[in-house]
Amino acid sequence: MSMTYIHTIKYSLAFDSDTKSVTCNHTQHGRMAHLHLDGIIRENGERHTIDALTYKECVRLSASVLEARFYTETASFSLHLTAEQTGIRFSGWDHEKKPLTLLLSGTVGTASDPLTEAFSTVIGRKGGGLRSAVGPATARGDNVIFDRPRGVAVVMTEGRFGAAPEGLSLGFDFDANAYILTYTGQYLYLKTREGMYDELFGIPYGPINKHSTFPTPPAGWMTWYAVKFDASEDVILENAAIMKRKLYDYGADVLWVDWEWQHEALVKKGPDHVDYFHPFADRYPNGLAYLAHQLDGMGLTPALWVGFTHEPGETEFIKSHPETVLYDHLYWYGQYTFDPSHPTWREEYLIPAAQAVPAMGYRALKWDCLPTALTTCDTCLEKMYHPDAHAAMHEAVEIVRREVGEDFYMMSCSGGSDRSVLFAADLFDGARIGEDVFSFASFTETADRLCHLYSLHNTLVYCDPDNVVVRDEHNASEGEKRMRVTLVALLGLPVTLGDDLRTLPERDMDYYRRALPPIDAHPRDIRDYKREGELLTVNLAVARPYATWNTVAFFHFGEEEASLTLSPADLQLEAGRYHVYDLWGERYLGILEDSMPLTVPAHDCLVLRITPLTEQPTVVATSRHISGGVPDLLSLDYRDGRLVGRSHVIGGEDYTVTVCDAGGTPRTLTLHPTSTGEVEWSI
Repeated sequence: MSMTYIHTIKYSLAFDSDTKSVTCNHTQHGRMAHLHLDGIIRENGERHTIDALTYKECVRLSASVLEARFYTETASFSLHLTAEQTGIRFSGWDHEKKPLTLLLSGTVGTASDPLTEAFSTVIGRKGGGLRSAVGPATARGDNVIFDRPRGVAVVMTEGRFGAAPEGLSLGFDFDANAYILTYTGQYLYLKTREGMYDELFGIPYGPINKHSTFPTPPAGWMTWYAVKFDASEDVILENAAIMKRKLYDYGADVLWVDWEWQHEALVKKGPDHVDYFHPFADRYPNGLAYLAHQLDGMGLTPALWVGFTHEPGETEFIKSHPETVLYDHLYWYGQYTFDPSHPTWREEYLIPAAQAVPAMGYRALKWDCLPTALTTCDTCLEKMYHPDAHAAMHEAVEIVRREVGEDFYMMSCSGGSDRSVLFAADLFDGARIGEDVFSFASFTETADRLCHLYSLHNTLVYCDPDNVVVRDEHNASEGEKRMRVTLVALLGLPVTLGDDLRTLPERDMDYYRRALPPIDAHPRDIRDYKREGELLTVNLAVARPYATWNTVAFFHFGEEEASLTLSPADLQLEAGRYHVYDLWGERYLGILEDSMPLTVPAHDCLVLRITPLTEQPTVVATSRHISGGVPDLLSLDYRDGRLVGRSHVIGGEDYTVTVCDAGGTPRTLTLHPTSTGEVEWSI
């Protein structure tokens, strides 16, 4: 083995002349890439393999740039490996010093477990809607592998300041658990990039805790949107029983006890006897701990609303410690706002209140009133014990985090402003990113907030879009209901059910079922995006060892039917032929090669499963989930001329698999399972 090493302060490389492979390292983050020189293409288009390279010299091009040069025996080709303070460059030259095209392949990325910890993306992508992924999906044009735990990206460009190389292709090797690249070009440049979230949102990067109460986004019922101030112990347990019976097998297993346990109306001063340890006795006669115990006994996860910075009424604590009150004014949350910097409030109120939540049996909390707390501190800064609103609130969240533990799920609420979402994103596990969602207009606003903040999802926090409301009261059409459930489903967001399950028709319950369970999706772009026009595209890429496909939704917020043209290039798909299946319409639309004209009704969405066409029959849809198979399709194989699959099915719900051959002829297989679990099928 003949090894050559080059080091700068940040980067180093090791080149093996015998195998023509190079390992690129970052001083702090370790190995960035391991690449092999497969050959070259000369100016006349001839391809050549390189049998052997010999180290000739190391040239210092500047004070911070070192270049190692390796030559063939005849000196007809030389490989230059250049280590700079900003990255590592690969280039090849002929004997006349003309650049040659390199053929490189290998692995790339810094993550310890690329399958679960990294994702492929591109810097500076314009337009094209939102992109999400389940599994290690890659797309045409991607040039970044982002390491979620470290918050660092390996970036591949055409030269130091170039864009994504046209000759670069990324993929994933499941057997090797590695992102792989192939490159055909003249100047491949590798570098790391940190601080991408700081640049976008002005916050330090803190990776999401995937070991919290909810390793995947939570799903379940919440009181406020369903029954508002009619919430009570009995109403909650009745809805919990229905959710357990009708939706539990689908993935709904959380019960959010929202703010009605402490409030009886908007903009009303509360009674003195209701505080964080004493709910309304007439509606919660057995107390909050009893309620949590009952929910836990049903196999559900109890979750509690809190608003630690406020009290609706003049409680005993306020009477004893009036100095902790920062603002005495009637607002939607009640009468009193505490000074979050006051030591007495922190020691004698916040700490016991925080300790009470898990002590009562709750395993998650939703901390509300954060925007009003922050703005009240701003306006009353001179009255604060320590006049620093951001620091005081962040320290308050730190105290609660310490008391409930690192793995206790904490969600911030609400997110009408970026500040309330981001000020403690390093401490919260989830963040509501918009205001209350009831009307279709409020749903539209939340969709726009997701365009802006989706990059945070499943990287720093779970982006919570607020409740999914499907009852007729807040939806003018079935299309609006489809839009609500599809958006949260394809982006892999928490699914919070906002309707009274006691009165919800089965046809509306079915909308919930198509969005459950939440899929563990991550973003494929790190950017601040703004919706363009009345159509929003959401492109979910699915990468499994046994299947790949894209589920693409076109959301139409306009008032008239919209026309569009579907093409692989617009979806960052490789050129080829694809099966197209309409998931809501339950119909096969044909084979896509160049383009396909489509229409989307007003206030509705068109959801398509786009599957690469193969010589053998392949699955083009399943009926269980609007993603077309993410939570249910567990494996696929070909045995003795049959397609054999394994799926997770729900007892009592028909399960249909649609398979299509290379000629575009669909066939269906429908199972009638009597119990929930895994089944094997063949066609």
